Parts: sequence; C-alpha cells; structure tokens
Amino acid sequence: MSDKLTVWTAAREVSTAVGTMVNTYKTLRTVKKQESIILKEKIRAFQTIARVRGMGEVARANIDEIAKTQNFIDQLHMDGAALDYAMSYIDRLNDMLNVNLEGYMNGF
Repeated sequence: MSDKLTVWTAAREVSTAVGTMVNTYKTLRTVKKQESIILKEKIRAFQTIARVRGMGEVARANIDEIAKTQNFIDQLHMDGAALDYAMSYIDRLNDMLNVNLEGYMNGF
C-alpha cells in the first residue's frame, strides 16, 4: 500500500508541475525556466520510484519462480538428469535475481 501511495504521490507531483507549467504558458505564452526545471526533477523522481518498484516486482517474481521450481523438484522427487536440469534452472534464476537486486539497490 505504501509503495502505491508513493508512486501515486510522485505521479501527482508530476501532474501538478505539468499543470502549473501549462497554466503559466497559457497565461504568459512562455514557460518559466524554473518551472521547467521543477517539472524535470519531478519526472526524474517519479521515474526512479517507478523503476525501483518495478525492479522489486521483478525480484519478487523471480523468487516466486525459484520457490515453484523447488516445490516441483520436491513433489516429483527428482534425481539424475531431471534434477541436474532443474538445478541449472534454479542457478540461472539465482543469477537473474542477483542482477535484479543489484539494479534495485543501485536505484536508491
């Protein structure tokens, strides 16, 4: 809920900045440089929040896939070549998870 509120708040700030800039333009037929700078900052902040949230969702989906694969291995009592294949799949998922987590942390 807090993530959604954060994204909504950031999107609302972008909307407010755009509205202010458009109103100024309509009134003066010019855009003040400061309003343009504020809009760019709000957009950048929103994009960062959205990117970080998206990366978190990708990491969560990746962890869910690892859990599903592990359950599949357990349910079928895999061994031999099937287990080797499943473990290599989990290893690839783990590599992807680490890449996602690095990207997620770099988003802060």
